[in-house]
Amino acid sequence: MVVLLLAALPAAGMLPAVAEEAPDRCARVTASRSLGTWSRGALDHRGDVDWLRFDLAQPTWVLITLGDLPADYRLGVYASDCRTRLAVSNVAGRRYERVYRRVPAGRLNVKVSGVGGAHSNDRYAVGVTALTPGLHLRSVRGSVSGGRLRATGEVLNNTARALTSLRATLVLRSRDATVRQVVRALPLGSVGARQTTPVVVDEAVPRSVRGFRLTRPRAERSGRGTRRLPIIDTGVGVRSSGARTVSTTFRNPTGRTLAVTRVAATMYGPRGQVLDAEWSHAGALGLDAGESRSLRLGLPAAPAVDHVAVQAEGERGAVIAHRGHSAGAPENTRASIRRAVIAKAPWIEIDVQVAKGGTPVLLHDLSLQRTTDVATVYPNRARNDGGPAFPVADFTVAELARLDAGAWFANRYTGERLPTLAGALRTAGRRTGLMLELKRPSANDGLEDAVARVLEATPPWSDRRVRTRRVLMLSFDLDALRSYHARDPVPGLALIYRRGEAPATFARLDADVATVGLRGIVMHAADVLERPGLIAGARRRGLRVHAYTVDDGATMTAVLDAGVDGVTSNRPDRARDVQRRWQVRR
Repeated sequence: MVVLLLAALPAAGMLPAVAEEAPDRCARVTASRSLGTWSRGALDHRGDVDWLRFDLAQPTWVLITLGDLPADYRLGVYASDCRTRLAVSNVAGRRYERVYRRVPAGRLNVKVSGVGGAHSNDRYAVGVTALTPGLHLRSVRGSVSGGRLRATGEVLNNTARALTSLRATLVLRSRDATVRQVVRALPLGSVGARQTTPVVVDEAVPRSVRGFRLTRPRAERSGRGTRRLPIIDTGVGVRSSGARTVSTTFRNPTGRTLAVTRVAATMYGPRGQVLDAEWSHAGALGLDAGESRSLRLGLPAAPAVDHVAVQAEGERGAVIAHRGHSAGAPENTRASIRRAVIAKAPWIEIDVQVAKGGTPVLLHDLSLQRTTDVATVYPNRARNDGGPAFPVADFTVAELARLDAGAWFANRYTGERLPTLAGALRTAGRRTGLMLELKRPSANDGLEDAVARVLEATPPWSDRRVRTRRVLMLSFDLDALRSYHARDPVPGLALIYRRGEAPATFARLDADVATVGLRGIVMHAADVLERPGLIAGARRRGLRVHAYTVDDGATMTAVLDAGVDGVTSNRPDRARDVQRRWQVRR
């Protein structure tokens, strides 16, 4: 059952319509059209022009839409003298036109004309809505079916301030007419000054619910500008002709590295109404300061799509899940990767070594003893040469598959297996970025080549564009990074410094960067706090700086204040909460 939601701003396509022929000269217009309604008209011959008049009692921001276009039309907005043009919208093709701006009090003249003599007997629609200051819900519509509520629309921020921590009240009405009121946070949580952001509500509701209403949103905090908001906008609508994918380019206008964590595609109909909107995980598309990247998005099915606008949510101080969600599941397993994905960690760091035969597997220690039951399954395979008791290089993948890699952590993970890199890549899928640490290359002969081969053979990581933006190779060993780069120059490289071994001088840092063309450095959190000058110097050299391994909120806040681009944590869910509170405070 479809139930329309009430909105503070009437939804495009739902306004009352008035059909009245418009004069072809501005001076001939005497009657004023009503605000908040659709005025219909037609350009029925070549060179035909229509003028419409609207009267405003005071200076105000208005939203003017020209839709239902049978041909390529142009929208012009003029002052009361009919000569001063205030704005124009001229999108190529039969796309709806839109003007959103502040206009003076008095007579407002709207001109509709055909591009290149375009005309048709079919009618267009013009709507003008005067906006009060504040937040406005537009085009919100939805349905309740089978205990599921799905609604989409958009919020227009008609203020000069960026607003964050958006919240709205969702009112659910049951069959017996009782009302249950629930406060829900909107999915995005922030919107720039004079900008829009999509609203997507998708949640389970009691099966007794038959209707609902979403009230006008409010902001609990405000920011001084979009530079302080985790928002990147393409700046233009992306055209779509019924396609199920759309390509766009994001640009990071800030002076800091951002990790794009979510992307929204909003589909608009012929009158500018929101047909559908969807947020999707962006797979940690990394954008350095001022950098632009292209991205292809899948779209939900929607009829009569006029165009698609794309917007992204980015984060400073991106959270990196250490060995997956290693506080909630056994480290370096598919279970820990799945939990990190559920926690929406934009990056997951995993450790890679090679098994006997050259297959890359996930393991941190040189010995299998701490995180598996190898001593029980293979008690006679222990070494007594002073090195690791059960080195992974002594076991084939088939032998490793017999080991339990989960029971040591918790009984509920009994039976969890040691994953191959290929299996880990498939588990991560398209939902996150991966940082692959090349563990002790001197003890893992052929590691770099083996990792490159698996990446190149496993979709979507086999796509060079995916490896460019979603894979970062890590190591404590510069030679290992150099070797990997020679084999596969696509992923970025980052050098890890042990506690107390961060470069003492910028000359040392420059030498390390020049050796392999580093994209970033990874430092112990204590070194980050003790060496603030090093962070600034690294940033001047275009390097990303990540801190490891931080699980408490106070330390994480401190390293974020120090200016790092990423924080590695065993608890990515808690770390994301701290990071988001830090962004709001900033």
